[in-house]
Amino acid sequence: LNWNFKFPYFARGPSEFWQRWHITLSTWIRDYLYVPLGGRDRARNVLIVMTLCGLWHGAGWNFVIWGLLHGLYIVLYRATRTAWDAFPVLVQQIATFALVSLAWTFFLFDASGAGDTTLAALGLALAAGAPIETAIAFAQVTTSGSSRYSSRWNANAAVVRKKPVCTSSAMS
Repeated sequence: LNWNFKFPYFARGPSEFWQRWHITLSTWIRDYLYVPLGGRDRARNVLIVMTLCGLWHGAGWNFVIWGLLHGLYIVLYRATRTAWDAFPVLVQQIATFALVSLAWTFFLFDASGAGDTTLAALGLALAAGAPIETAIAFAQVTTSGSSRYSSRWNANAAVVRKKPVCTSSAMS
């Protein structure tokens, strides 16, 4: 049995993340999509393969964006590798973790449009100069009453807001 994850969140860059993450899928993608397209010589091939990887997870724009983001991370990493590698290892790991975490947020959204509303609220708050924590809270508050949320988002939002399990009337 293959070891499928080798501490990917300790990766020092996007390429290394994918060498450590879901290794059986990454190997299959490399062998059957990436290499036949011509390998690492073209940024276009990376973007195509990572977009297809996103579509493998689901047929939605959120997965396409997730795949494209990872593709862009890899392309930009390769273009700036010398500068990237000049940073201390811990900084590289933190930057990689932050980029990957940003891309994961697209898994919260679905085609219902809830993600669009939340991203718009988040973008508005960030554009106004709010700290990231405030921007996230603003996005949650301004979109929490929307009936367009998927059940997965509602479950995640409830955990983040730490809603009580029972109401005050049930406790009396």
